[in-house]
Amino acid sequence: MTAPGSGTPVAGSAPPLLSVRSLSVRYGAAQALRNVDLDVYEGEIVTVIGGNGAGKSTTLKTISGVGEMLKHVEGSITFQGTEIRRKPAYRIARMGMAHVPEGRRVFPESSVEENLMLGAYRRKDADIGADLDAIYVRFPILAERRHQQAGLMSGGEQQMLAIGRGLMAKPSFLLLDEPSLGLAPLIVEQVFAAIRRLKAEGLTILLVEQLATKALAVADRAYILETGSVVTSGPASELARDPKVRAAYLGT
Repeated sequence: MTAPGSGTPVAGSAPPLLSVRSLSVRYGAAQALRNVDLDVYEGEIVTVIGGNGAGKSTTLKTISGVGEMLKHVEGSITFQGTEIRRKPAYRIARMGMAHVPEGRRVFPESSVEENLMLGAYRRKDADIGADLDAIYVRFPILAERRHQQAGLMSGGEQQMLAIGRGLMAKPSFLLLDEPSLGLAPLIVEQVFAAIRRLKAEGLTILLVEQLATKALAVADRAYILETGSVVTSGPASELARDPKVRAAYLGT
């Protein structure tokens, strides 16, 4: 296990794809994050776990530039070697970051295919059609429902749609916020199987997840947040075996 907030790079590795330093966030008088340090290296899955209100979703929103009014941010967020803390979300997205938000947030009256194509709105390349076909291969249910309104789909189907929409942006870095939230156990297994496939394909992922056991099983490294602060971090397999972590977050 490492000290709170520290990374565990392999010797001689490249700098982190994402580096967060001393990140503090306030909503008015409420302190949401306190001096958070976090690194994500290319090709790995890093998960952030913690209880409700720990600041997990705020961490992802702040990194991707999805901000709310009255939010005050201090610290540094570096992506691909560039400071992005003051950049708007659309500029961060253009750098190759895609954010799949908590609650899926599909466009309910638009079709499945229209939702997917919205993920590719900034792209001008000739591979959009091929990538759309690849999403349908990855999530066959979306191919079956491509002309159906997204709002008529089940929660699990909408989650697959939200992930597919994020992938249509052709990101180098994917933020996943609570992908299992509100889903039946069988659908949760399908979603995590999809995450494992993305990892095998080399996509870099920062995962926030309420099911700590699932998150630690799929991740390379993990950070644990409590009341807005990183209290410990390290290889996910080590944290999964740590008695204190198991007692606090894994229900054992």
